[in-house]
Amino acid sequence: MTVTTSVPKAPRPDTRELRALALYRERGAEIVRTGPWTYTVPSCTGTGFWAVNYRAESCDCPDARLHPGLNCKHVLAVAVKRAKRRGQSARNARRRRGGGPRKAGPGRARWPDPGPARIAFRSSCFSPL
Repeated sequence: MTVTTSVPKAPRPDTRELRALALYRERGAEIVRTGPWTYTVPSCTGTGFWAVNYRAESCDCPDARLHPGLNCKHVLAVAVKRAKRRGQSARNARRRRGGGPRKAGPGRARWPDPGPARIAFRSSCFSPL
């Protein structure tokens, strides 16, 4: 009897996601919002820009035309830019309110007080038989 086993292929080190992160790191400042959902994203070769519609998750680059079911690195780079901007907006809003990360303090209980009945119930659960 022969048993055949297969070993899964190692993931490619240059996936679209990794290329999108590299594009954002290297040229993220050049990603420009041109409308409510539209952006221009630089090409990696530096020869031009691609138009991205983030709402429709579409791009006019050749890779997006070849693989219509997958997001190209330009759409993913816009997603990274939007996520970073959203995180910065939340941090800035906290700073404007005068607070950093939320902490429990006087008048701001982290958990509601369970009351004596709930405490008694909890202690009875752990009493020896």
